Amino acid sequence: MRTIILFITLIVISVGCNTPVQRQQHQQPQQRQQLQGQQWLKFRGDFYNSGYSHNRAPSELTELFWKYKTNNDIGHSSPVIADGIVYIGSSDHFLYAVNIYDGTERWKFQTDDEIPFCPTIVSEYNMVFIGNLNGHIYGIDMYDGQEKWHYKNDKIITSCPVVYNELLLFGSSDTYLHALDLKSGNEKWKFKTNESVISCPAIAEGIVFFGSMDNYLYAVDINTGNEKWKFKTEDWIESSPTIYDGNVYFGSWDGYLYAVGMKTGQEKWKFKGEGDAYFASSAAIANRNIYVGCGNEYFYAINLKTGQEKWKFKTDDCIESSPIIASRIVYFGCEDGYLYAVDINTGKEKWKFKTDDYIDSSPAVADGILFFGSDDDYLYAIK
Repeated sequence: MRTIILFITLIVISVGCNTPVQRQQHQQPQQRQQLQGQQWLKFRGDFYNSGYSHNRAPSELTELFWKYKTNNDIGHSSPVIADGIVYIGSSDHFLYAVNIYDGTERWKFQTDDEIPFCPTIVSEYNMVFIGNLNGHIYGIDMYDGQEKWHYKNDKIITSCPVVYNELLLFGSSDTYLHALDLKSGNEKWKFKTNESVISCPAIAEGIVFFGSMDNYLYAVDINTGNEKWKFKTEDWIESSPTIYDGNVYFGSWDGYLYAVGMKTGQEKWKFKGEGDAYFASSAAIANRNIYVGCGNEYFYAINLKTGQEKWKFKTDDCIESSPIIASRIVYFGCEDGYLYAVDINTGKEKWKFKTDDYIDSSPAVADGILFFGSDDDYLYAIK
């Protein structure tokens, strides 16, 4: 993965044009009212990046419900869900929309380069946004797959887009976190770091939190783009921060998981993964614990208050997939090809599901069905 990130950092692309967005006026499908509780609209699920879902999830593995084949690996792109449709990008340049109950294709949208990151759904505009490695961000109609909005950056998009109160945020290899006015497509502000921004922003109390490959976690005012504070680690920050109870939690390639005060940027505690550890996985929070995968092949549960290990679970390869918690189970993928389901209290395996390649994609859940991608080119639905 580190080689891939270095490749991303060095690419330079030419400047293009922007297209404003308008609210969609067509009537919503009747399904919307019935399925509103079955949504996972963005990477990590909410603006706190909590990784927690109230939706029902499979406590036992009963069957492969369906699988849908793309034409290349899915990589770190992860599913998002709304109105009975799951959306995911692929290295084959396409964004796919697939019916969650039968795995049939609703539509697919072709871009001009790989889509290595997670889409974001903005329901009030009936649109799904996605960035690619050629510097484009597309806003696509959720239901018919037609392009409605477009922005071209001068370098490649290196993080998931996030839409918050008419503001679209994204990181780039140009070293900036960008904030666009969603209606006009114009840039409202941009904040400079010293390396690529791969971390997906978390937002709370008017502040945007994100990491950079310059080793810093930043806190930036969402309205002005002015820095509130920054916190230094000893290596890249690829993971996306998680906000809970006044603290920001995030991992670094230096092998530590950090807890930092949201207001002050002061360290509360740090946890060291054993051996050859790095944290590319983003954390999930539930039950007074934080749950996160590590590059040393372990998955950890850590006490939120003390930073002490509660339990650890051993896999057979690196974990870069970010976990989701539902039904008191934590679900995560691994580069050993398995999707794991682990009891959040005991750390005991409930079940695991084997694919034919790495799982760096992060799972999502709706209506008792778990969705995730694999580098074997498939989007999976299991229950």
